[in-house]
Amino acid sequence: MRSASRTPTREIDQWISGLGLGTQSQYNYRTILCSFFSYALSRGYVQSYTVMAIEKAKVVGDAPGIFTPEELNRLLSAAQENVPDVLGFLVIGTFAGLRMAEIERLTWGTTWIWKVGSSMLARRRRKSR
Repeated sequence: MRSASRTPTREIDQWISGLGLGTQSQYNYRTILCSFFSYALSRGYVQSYTVMAIEKAKVVGDAPGIFTPEELNRLLSAAQENVPDVLGFLVIGTFAGLRMAEIERLTWGTTWIWKVGSSMLARRRRKSR
């Protein structure tokens, strides 16, 4: 078995590329390997780590989609009829621009709901410093 410190950068790069993963997953593998080699270096298991020389995968996210008023009307109507429990998530996410994780952290203790006509607006209480 060969020492990790003697594994050429080119070989590590080829291994990551050959896994058949998407760009984000390749980036994640490189990050994990950098952490591993950094730990090994701090403990004296290796004298250097060449993983940092591997070019970072360029992750390009898709542009967010924008619903037309007709599409949003169909989506909210279908949600109201079929899965009314998610209607609040959709409304807050769509109109307030919150991500799913942010919406899931909202609670009645930290959120105020104002009714404005037939729409609702949610706002999080800010922490005072």
